[in-house]
Amino acid sequence: MKKLLATFLAAIMAVTWLPSTAIAEGDETLIVGKEGYSTIQQAVNTALGSGAGTKTILIKAGTYDETVEILQDPNVDLVLQGESGTVFTGKMIIDGGGNSKGTDKLDIRNIKFDQSGKSTPVDYIINMTKLSKSEHTYSYTHNVTIENCEFVGKGAPTFAINAGTSDGNHAFNVVVRNCTFSNLDCVVQARCTGLTLENITANVRAGINSLNSTNITLKNVKIHASEYGFRMGETQYSSDCGQILIENSELKSSSENPERGVLVIRKSAIANIAINSSDIVGHLYNTSDNISIVTDDVYWGKNNTYTGFKGSQLITNNDAELPHWLPKAGSSEISASVDVAYTVVITSSINFGTLNRDMDRLSKDFTVSIEDALVEDNSKVVVKVTNAELAMRDSSGNQALDFELEQPGGIFEFPQEVLADGEESITSAITCNPAKLEAAGSYKCIVNFEISYVK
Repeated sequence: MKKLLATFLAAIMAVTWLPSTAIAEGDETLIVGKEGYSTIQQAVNTALGSGAGTKTILIKAGTYDETVEILQDPNVDLVLQGESGTVFTGKMIIDGGGNSKGTDKLDIRNIKFDQSGKSTPVDYIINMTKLSKSEHTYSYTHNVTIENCEFVGKGAPTFAINAGTSDGNHAFNVVVRNCTFSNLDCVVQARCTGLTLENITANVRAGINSLNSTNITLKNVKIHASEYGFRMGETQYSSDCGQILIENSELKSSSENPERGVLVIRKSAIANIAINSSDIVGHLYNTSDNISIVTDDVYWGKNNTYTGFKGSQLITNNDAELPHWLPKAGSSEISASVDVAYTVVITSSINFGTLNRDMDRLSKDFTVSIEDALVEDNSKVVVKVTNAELAMRDSSGNQALDFELEQPGGIFEFPQEVLADGEESITSAITCNPAKLEAAGSYKCIVNFEISYVK
């Protein structure tokens, strides 16, 4: 009997061995990668099915391309922890289980989310929405913190984070901190009760699309956008955005269209906005009768415009004369001469691939950037397309296919205000219509530019 019992216990040990290490009663660390689970989803499934406690999923260095679905469990605090070299090229869907008042938490840390190498980038890298297999009506994703992460896109259509969806499906208490965002369509789209962004740096098409979100806090947030920096309100429904605080931040938009400027307030928005010790550079556009903005110690760009603000909707106090991220003059006056300098970088080539007449209209991103810039006040660098004809011609030079540069007048302007930190990019697009092809062949077009410094 003793020999039989020993054999049985050994069998139990063999069956129950998993790549996890107990930390304390109910708490576990699960490993993904070498000597662990082969996918993040496998580890998530185990963590959410192993009882109450804090479950830490340690994701070893490597590249993971998968769809990870997380259904929040009221008894489990879940941590997804990457290490140096952890790259995620798929998408994550987070469902709150219909529990708007849940106290359980989900932390996502130290992961590089990279869509730059994908032939078909995802729409949302982290999507807080309802899973198709869920039985509840709404998701109500809650208590999600995303920190020390890097998000890299491939331009449109990728949004880094979608917090909540329409039809009342809010997310609750979402925090994004110590993260960077680049080459994305948007940083955060949110229908969220309680949204905090801290220590964020972003170079993107659009910054924050808050829609029907309430109680928003931005601290130490630096967003450089080619379109809107911060937009609030729904297109149709009333949007009570509550209290919005922007503090020690820099929001900049290079858009010449006021409706896509640095701060865009839709007609539906209801909000009290406080902006303190920040730099707001670009067009401010308002169509709401139910918002008020009070500012203190704000630097406004010299070329800012203000559209649609009535009466006391925008109250400014103690405007700053210089951007906050530049050193201010001390008690002693020091003078020096500095030469104007800048480098213009233009997308060198664009490949539309093989064309045929059955294709829809095609569009490719085209970027003009200024780097290492040091220019004078009230000056600007202008890059202008000078071609009289924008057409691709075949190798014989006869058959042509027109294309369009979707940049007004073919002019890219970089005023000193947007170059104050030394760099700025404008991303436009080149489009063509393959249905107008007249002959097969290898087509090529050369675009000429004129670069000028205007003072």
